[in-house]
Amino acid sequence: MSPKQNELSIQQILTITVPMAGKLLDLGKSASYEAAKNNQLPVMRFGGRLIVWVRSLERMLDMEPGTLAEVIAKSGADMLGHNGGPPFDEKE
Repeated sequence: MSPKQNELSIQQILTITVPMAGKLLDLGKSASYEAAKNNQLPVMRFGGRLIVWVRSLERMLDMEPGTLAEVIAKSGADMLGHNGGPPFDEKE
């Protein structure tokens, strides 16, 4: 695994996509974006991309630090919904 892939793995645990946060909360994709729009998810915009800081979501849910990151790390590809790579296209 290249260093760049290692960095992306660490980044995936620090931040997740809106649909991934919704999946953790048992929400569909549309409901997840609606929750983000209504400030019900702790999102930040970087350019045209919305991300959810895992630690902010843990605080919002009154969870111990690292709890969600551990769930995401253990889930791997199943949680990411694809082959375990970064949660975005490298073309973006």
